[in-house]
Amino acid sequence: MKYFEKLNAERSTDRKIFFIGMVLALIGYFIPVFFDEDGLYNVFTGASAYNIPGYAYLATFLVVGWLASIAGIALFFITHTIVGDVVVWLIGCGFGIAELVSLFLYYEELPFLHMSAGAYVIIVGWIVALVGTVLGAAHIKAPQA
Repeated sequence: MKYFEKLNAERSTDRKIFFIGMVLALIGYFIPVFFDEDGLYNVFTGASAYNIPGYAYLATFLVVGWLASIAGIALFFITHTIVGDVVVWLIGCGFGIAELVSLFLYYEELPFLHMSAGAYVIIVGWIVALVGTVLGAAHIKAPQA
């Protein structure tokens, strides 16, 4: 328990908000993210379903977003700065946006019509992580000369 007490003392509230957002996003990937006439898909079933010639990029985008949420959680425990948080957030959201655009092209209609509860949890998680990152950036102080 000493480790968690030390971790709590060393991390700012902004980083904790970022961590909570990353955990929410990670949980969202395990809940069904989208659906179609063939069923519900979370990160694993979606990656295997779209791992077909011509559409493997859909699986790649989904898995990279999931890995970015894991990287955000790991960075919380490893680093004390928000630089990694910003990079992880940009990568995760970039691939998430690419996934939405790709699903739009795949289904030829709005991807929001195929989103399930997990997708909304992921979106809330990434927004909470963004709030933590922005608050952390706002609290950066210039070094004293």
